[in-house]
Amino acid sequence: MTLTVRLPGDLETTLDRYCAATGKTKSWVVNESLAAYLVGQAPAPHALWQQFRPAAGSRRGDLAERHSAILKDKLRAKHPRQQ
Repeated sequence: MTLTVRLPGDLETTLDRYCAATGKTKSWVVNESLAAYLVGQAPAPHALWQQFRPAAGSRRGDLAERHSAILKDKLRAKHPRQQ
């Protein structure tokens, strides 16, 4: 992909000097710099998790231990046995 970028004069001069001193191309320097910048901007995995986790949880501390009984109670309340 070709991308055109306008650089301020002082940044262009700095880039020219760096490339001349290191023998690297402007394209290589810009690609490496952009890649490093974007990696630094990526959110941390924990920050992503915070976006998708339930805000307050189930509010039931016993849910994991008693899930079967809780489900049965809800079903019995919804569909009582007829005699």
